[in-house]
Amino acid sequence: MLNKKGRITAYHSHIFFSFIFVVFLLLASSFAADRNISISSPNTPPSLQQNYVPGEYWGFIIGINEYEDWDCLQTAVGDAGAVKDILINNYGFPERNITFLKDKKATRGNILREFRRLIELMEDDYNLFIYYAGHGYLDTLLNVGYWVPYDGKARDLSTFIPNSTIHDLIRASKSRHIYLVSDSCFSGTLFLRSESMPPSVINDKYIIKYGGLKSRQVLTSGNMEPVSDAGYENHSIFAHYFIKAISNSEEAYLTPMSIFEKIKIPIARNSDQTPICKPLQGAHDEGGEFIFVNLKFKKNLIPHQDLDLEKEKQLFHKEREQLQEQKRQLEQLRKMLLENKALMSEQQKVAEEKKKIEKQIQEIYKKKKVKIDKQSRENETKKIEEKEKKKGKKGRKFKAPSFNF
Repeated sequence: MLNKKGRITAYHSHIFFSFIFVVFLLLASSFAADRNISISSPNTPPSLQQNYVPGEYWGFIIGINEYEDWDCLQTAVGDAGAVKDILINNYGFPERNITFLKDKKATRGNILREFRRLIELMEDDYNLFIYYAGHGYLDTLLNVGYWVPYDGKARDLSTFIPNSTIHDLIRASKSRHIYLVSDSCFSGTLFLRSESMPPSVINDKYIIKYGGLKSRQVLTSGNMEPVSDAGYENHSIFAHYFIKAISNSEEAYLTPMSIFEKIKIPIARNSDQTPICKPLQGAHDEGGEFIFVNLKFKKNLIPHQDLDLEKEKQLFHKEREQLQEQKRQLEQLRKMLLENKALMSEQQKVAEEKKKIEKQIQEIYKKKKVKIDKQSRENETKKIEEKEKKKGKKGRKFKAPSFNF
């Protein structure tokens, strides 16, 4: 607005530019909303309100201290148990979704059976975390690494679990993310020709971009060398820093690469082993990242919780349908058993009736036989009597009468 001299006053200029600024903000917000872009303060924890739903979390934990034919370890079971508790308490893994095999339960058969069961169970949006703590073995002739189960026999490779089997099982899964952490000697042989992933800044855009892509990532406690069972606070050197990284995190999200960035330097500087984190080659990795969602920021994840409840509801209905199908199959089996029982009863009745008839036939036969024998004896007696009569007639002489004169 012009004053009497035709100039814009300072007051009106302030009002005008404030109006322009407000209009600009409204347009920017509209533009961001149209493109699913969130605008947040650097101090505000990111949220999962848009585009990305983590899906169900599953865990397969293996810890072996006791061995039938190998030297016992000291920290493997404790390391595995601590990781299991953190997954449940810090990152919301349902306890029912975690399998923990330790010591005598961690046989070759049990590990492979449970591994396969979980792989077959995975859905497209599931996340599977695998942790192995135990002995490892390297076949230097073939350059092949192995996990050594509780019942693994020294110098008998057929009783070990080769890395190729682990690789094949992971490759067969249709889950969104698989993250394998292996704290064992020579675990670096899992990678073969894999390439490293560069570290990235973890923010909303990163989560939305990489959280939806498939990932098959592996973190090992070392490369092609033996690793230490000893460390700090009753944990191996690797497990100590791994547990510290995931338990003390003040970040809304953790990924395999962000965990690796936290532990690689302290482990390398305090031991003779070098941890490695890479995607698994040839296992359907698409460049994604396993996303750990920190429960400390639960209030920022309300939309995700609602979706989790819906997911739980769907899972409940699915399990109920499965139970109903099992009930239907059991009812069919019961009917078949009843029919079979009735058939067996009928067969038994027929058999008993047959026995009765056979017995009656035998009795009739006996009676007829007795009657026939009696008739035969009577006939034979008559014949003898007739013969005797005929014989008596032939032997009798004519005697003339005598007269007395």
